[in-house]
Parts: sequence; structure tokens; C-alpha cells
Amino acid sequence: MPKGGIYGVDLSETGNLYDVQDRNGHGTHVAGTIAGNGAILGVAPDVGIRAYRVFGAEGGAYNVWIIKALIAAANDGVNVINMSLGGIYIKGQVWWTDPDTGERIKLGNDVADYVAYMRAAKYAEKKGALIVAAAGNDGLNATNRKEVIDYANEKYSPYGYEFKGAGFYTPASLPNVVTVSATGPNDELAMYSNYGAGFVDVAAPGGNLELYYKYLNEGRFDEYINQRLYTKEFNLSSVPIVQYQYNDKGQIIGYTYVRPGYSWYVGTSMATPKASAVAALLFAKHKDASPSQVKVMLQNSAEKIGKPGKDIYFGYGLVNAYRALTMY
Repeated sequence: MPKGGIYGVDLSETGNLYDVQDRNGHGTHVAGTIAGNGAILGVAPDVGIRAYRVFGAEGGAYNVWIIKALIAAANDGVNVINMSLGGIYIKGQVWWTDPDTGERIKLGNDVADYVAYMRAAKYAEKKGALIVAAAGNDGLNATNRKEVIDYANEKYSPYGYEFKGAGFYTPASLPNVVTVSATGPNDELAMYSNYGAGFVDVAAPGGNLELYYKYLNEGRFDEYINQRLYTKEFNLSSVPIVQYQYNDKGQIIGYTYVRPGYSWYVGTSMATPKASAVAALLFAKHKDASPSQVKVMLQNSAEKIGKPGKDIYFGYGLVNAYRALTMY
């Protein structure tokens, strides 16, 4: 994480490459799902794990940070790169209207970033690493480019942005990654999960929000919390307890790690590490396997929960560690 964090205002971020403390919680939740071996037991508790921290306390990261971390992981010889992150990249034209002057400014597009991701992903594959990426949490058909661009315009127009062309979820849309959609407690597609023909490779439990919104919309959210109904649809994993120190400008100037903690999260970010962990188990069993071979094993051993073949919602099916290790 560079000095100052993503917005340049987190003074606890000094640019120290060896500062791996997760200030946000998202990365630790993902890591616990993969390799937790204590109060939280991950899917692959005995695999090694490396942290490449690109998210600060605020969340979010610049593309160059993510791509540099991806390349670093490949150079370090990792077998699986979990990418519980992503966004919409525009192939076309981006405009921004200055709210003060009304001037409409031509900004370009995201083609260069997309190409950089493609090159980094190919490099990682050549180095022996399989990338596993989240499908995204916008509930969209990610292969319908107009639907994606319309959603981007709706979401970002209040900030003055306008998009023309086609929208691609990245890194999920890269051809050589494993893209993971999320399922709920009954093996249904989660209401927030992106999907799409040829987009999703496999599915994994990410939790759902049906009860959450039901009780919220009915004005009974206190019941939802008091009855711990989130335990029926969210994912429990590790999240560190961290306290922040602020200056009089509201900037973070320091932090203190307090203790291990645990929290309930939901999303394709929580589904992705389950698929990554099964891939790691396959690499552990098949030392000389290539990323493409492990991807095929992961797909072929998935439990069919959709239509035959490659389903629009679940790809080849729900990842299954037992089936993967007994079939191969």
C-alpha cells in the first residue's frame, strides 16, 4: 500500500512494503475462508498463504497496485491468486461534466487498463499461477454489454460521469481466469451475484440477502439482528479488530491491532476464496499440474446445480472439495 493510502490522507500508511496489517477486514475474511486453521477452519487449512495488500482502511485500490501485486505473486511462485475484487471497465468513451462550470470533458476509456490486466494474467499463467476472480455483486448479466453500461451510467451519473460503448467486469471477464458466482443457503443464485453465458466458470457459497431485505423492508430489522438471522445466510470468517487514531482533520494518523476477531460477510468475494481453496488442494495433490489443468479439474468436479453443460448462473456447477480430490 503506497504512502497515504488510496486518497493520500491515511497517515498510518507509510509505504512500508512489509506492513501487511489488514485495516479493512475484507482480505482477512477471504484468507480465513481459504486457510484458517483455528477458531475459523478454512476449506484448505494446511495450505500456505501470502498477503499482497492493495486495500487500505478505506477500501478500493488503483489498477496499477493490483496489477503489480498480481505480478509479484506470480514471481513468488504462488499456485493460486485469489482476486475477490473487480469493477466495470469501459471500452468506448468516458465523459465527465464539471459541476462548477458545466464543461463536458472527454476522459478516454479503460482499454489500456484492460490490456494490462490481460498481459498480467497471461504472465501469471505462464509462471504457473491460476487466477480465481469474483463475478461481482451488481446482479447483472455481465455478458450483456448494454446492461452493464446502462448500470454504470445509472450508478455514476450523480458524480458527473457518462459512459459510451461496452462495459466489462474485470478481472472476471479475462479469458484465462476462473470466474466465480455466488450461491445462497439453498444453492440458489444469490440475488446480488453477477452471471452470464460463458462468463461464470463455477459457483460457490457466498451467502444471500433475502432475509436481510425482507426484515429491513418490513421495519423489523431489530428482529433480524436479535434473532441472529444473518447466521442463516451470511459467511463467518476472521476479521481483525483494529483501532484507529485520528488528528483534528479526521485523518488516520495511526492504528493499533487489538486482537483477532470474526464477522459475517456476504458477496462474491466470499464465494471466490472457496473456489481458490479447492484449486489449492488440487495443486497440492498434483504437484506438476498446470493452471489450465487445475481449472479443468475444478470445473469437471463441480456439483451440477444448473442446466447441463455450462450454466448461465453457475457455470459448470458448485465447487466441491471432496469430489475434486476423489475424482483426481
